[in-house]
Amino acid sequence: MIFTPEWVGSRLFHQDEVETLIALLPIFPVIYRHSEVVLEASAGRLVFHPRFNTDSSLEAAQRMALTVLDDLPRTPLLGVGINFCFIERNPPAAMLQVFNHDDDRLIARAEWDNPETTVTRKLTGQHGTLNLSLGRKADGITIDFNFHTDTIGTIEQATAAARQAIDGRVVRLRDTALGFMRDIYHLQLEEGDEHG
Repeated sequence: MIFTPEWVGSRLFHQDEVETLIALLPIFPVIYRHSEVVLEASAGRLVFHPRFNTDSSLEAAQRMALTVLDDLPRTPLLGVGINFCFIERNPPAAMLQVFNHDDDRLIARAEWDNPETTVTRKLTGQHGTLNLSLGRKADGITIDFNFHTDTIGTIEQATAAARQAIDGRVVRLRDTALGFMRDIYHLQLEEGDEHG
């Protein structure tokens, strides 16, 4: 209930007027639009969407998330995810090999079509847990990165873990995702493609 246009405007957006989209059904989030970030606020979840794939938009979303943690220190948290999604319309042949499975011919012989395939992996490394999802559809491949942090323990411990997961990491994790795509799948973000 704290996420009113007045509170969002003064504490997160630092502006008097806030564009607000109210959901017709209570199960859908209320959406607040800022020049750099779109905030979706629902009963059990907050999502900060940077409007552009720029350091400025990513850092604005990071600041807003940290402000929420500062202003609502007694709020229980289950987890924090920093997510990036990319679409490759013309995937190289080597990347398409990821979606070849031993049972493809058997499925086709049984007269089933396979218009979409998703490959998911849970990876751990120096940046914590990465839930990676690759999806193949007719119009290309989506590559979804979810850098996930569980926030367990007391409320104070959960808040501290959430701060550590967010503070100073959003731009670095975007660069990590870009490096992963370059090194593993030989993909490059197109020049001037700043929309996230």
